[in-house]
Amino acid sequence: MVRKGFISYDKINECLNVAFKGLNFDFKSGLNMVGKIIRDSACYVLWSFSRAYDPKVLKDYNLKIAQNLLMIALFDREINCRRAASASFQEHVGRQLDFPNGIEILTEADFFTLGNIQNAYLDVAPFIAQYEDYQEFMIN
Repeated sequence: MVRKGFISYDKINECLNVAFKGLNFDFKSGLNMVGKIIRDSACYVLWSFSRAYDPKVLKDYNLKIAQNLLMIALFDREINCRRAASASFQEHVGRQLDFPNGIEILTEADFFTLGNIQNAYLDVAPFIAQYEDYQEFMIN
């Protein structure tokens, strides 16, 4: 529904909150952790928002979307989730035009750079922490 733009403007906040919950979903089932598919899907939902809605519609949500996507792109243990969040962040920067420090972050935190978890933690995360919009969110 998001991909086709069928979510009404008054329900966008509710839908985004569900996607943000999906980004943080993790569940222990026996010896395995289940949740990477849901986190990956939540990244796709957020990617779909950037393609389906005009920048004026999402203007009020850009900072929160950016913060949530960067936390997954930097700190998720699964490479697929980190890359999906990076791709979604990149799509938002390109289409929404008002993503906080988007271009600067993309030059450092691209799809391939975040593939290595050690690089994401030790190189990219400190770089992004220099921006005030993300500092408190990263610490939390």
